Amino acid sequence: AFLCGLIAGDGTFRPDGGLVHVDLWEKDAGLRADIEAAAGRVVGGAVDAGDLRLRTNATDRPVFHHNAKHERYRLSSAPLAQALAALGFTRDTKLAVPEFVWRGDRETVAAYLRGLFVTDGTLQATEGGVTTASLASRRRELLEEVQVLLANFGVRCTIRRMRGAAPHALPDGRGGTRVYTVQPLY
Repeated sequence: AFLCGLIAGDGTFRPDGGLVHVDLWEKDAGLRADIEAAAGRVVGGAVDAGDLRLRTNATDRPVFHHNAKHERYRLSSAPLAQALAALGFTRDTKLAVPEFVWRGDRETVAAYLRGLFVTDGTLQATEGGVTTASLASRRRELLEEVQVLLANFGVRCTIRRMRGAAPHALPDGRGGTRVYTVQPLY
């Protein structure tokens, strides 16, 4: 559940779904060992159960690699993508709360929420003791689902649009910028 939350926030699948990338920014580097252990448990469990056969060049212990240029760590794994797909979590479903989380116990739901908030969450506190947790997503439906999960913990929340669809100058991946039309953000 924690891995699915992380991937929903800052992870990607290769277009064919055969590889998943879990991105972790340098400020969160202290979570690498926990995430690597979780990925190893998911892949190892799928192998032990006979649900997954590793290719000769794959490993059941995915690890992060540092990319200093992008100030992040990335864990990439085809076996993890296959194991998550067996749970119904794929490129096409990553922006919806997985069914196993809906059916899960309190610990499972909390792990999923933790992954989402680690990647796309912000915490703000005032001197007066008011604390606000925010979660950003371009998919309003995901936030509506998260709202239900949080309500089950007694947390009341609202969804607001942060920005509408509009052109923005963004990095083009080649060292420059390019104007892209971005989706609304909630």
